[in-house]
Amino acid sequence: MTTVIKINQQQQEHCDLCKRSLRIKIIRGNPIKFEIYGNSTSKYGGLFCSSYCTLTYTKNIEKKKKNQQVNLS
Repeated sequence: MTTVIKINQQQQEHCDLCKRSLRIKIIRGNPIKFEIYGNSTSKYGGLFCSSYCTLTYTKNIEKKKKNQQVNLS
């Protein structure tokens, strides 16, 4: 029987935009361990499951910043 170790509490498990699972790398062994790897980030921070989520998040932040600048003018 194989035991699976959960991700450390400090590691993020879900996309910041859509809340789907992030990509993981399974490390063989007994017990099986896995780690988060190969996920996209944006210049505004965050960890995302795909480039689509990264671009959507970036566009949303830039749109909010633009609207704030217009409202301050």
